[in-house]
Amino acid sequence: MRRGAYAGCENGGAVGRTLRSRDGVQGLVWHWICHRLLRSFVRRFFEGAATLGEETRNPQRNIPIAILGTCALAGVFYVFVTYTQVVGFGMAATGDLARANAPLNDLAVRYISIDFATAVDLAAAISAFSCVLGSLSAAARLLFALGRAGLGPRIAGVHPVHGTPGTAVILSGLVCAGSLTLWAPFTGLANYGAYLVTIGSLALILVYIGVNAAELADSFEARRTAWSICGLTGTGVLLWSFYNSLYPAPTFPNNLWPYLVVGWVAVGAVVPSILPAVGRTENV
Repeated sequence: MRRGAYAGCENGGAVGRTLRSRDGVQGLVWHWICHRLLRSFVRRFFEGAATLGEETRNPQRNIPIAILGTCALAGVFYVFVTYTQVVGFGMAATGDLARANAPLNDLAVRYISIDFATAVDLAAAISAFSCVLGSLSAAARLLFALGRAGLGPRIAGVHPVHGTPGTAVILSGLVCAGSLTLWAPFTGLANYGAYLVTIGSLALILVYIGVNAAELADSFEARRTAWSICGLTGTGVLLWSFYNSLYPAPTFPNNLWPYLVVGWVAVGAVVPSILPAVGRTENV
């Protein structure tokens, strides 16, 4: 993927723009802000390392390093690859880039070879599989923590040999497999993936809003002005992004997902009243 991106930059893309071209950089900024950033930033999941805090040596040191390092490296790589795609397709064909199902594959075929495009597809498949493993691991560990806090002792079972939350991993995998089996055949795999990404993104925005609001309240109470500004700014940006995800209202069935997310949050708010142990801080 890096080689293909580099080749696109060296060739100057569809209109001869290289890394030294001012227009290419301007095209990158416009495309990134208007078409990529607001629709993609919630899908990075760079904070996923935090779910492994209990299994990490010196987590207060290593988890922030993992999160910040992932954010920085992935951000640089993302910007570079976005630039190469804009250069490769050309500013006059940004519509083709937006409609492309596999833009890196298309560029690899155009500028290198079909064999290299196949390698890019394989790398993307491996990356997607790794993303699934990471997401499943995070979901299982959160489910394990809830089980240990009082949701159910069996969910908090630990594998006797590997020391992993085996029960929670299996349960999370079964839920994913069940959703794929019962839902995807009726919507198609592409729509199924898009629906899940939308639901997850909306839920994640709410999580980020909560974290920023908590930081704002804590910093304001401690009179940390700089952190208060960060919390206020982050909350405002996320609220604006969430509003733009809802209005104008998307078409059916995408207009249903916000209500699904709100319903899921409501269920989470009701659970502690049914199982009081879940809401006790000392059990977490």
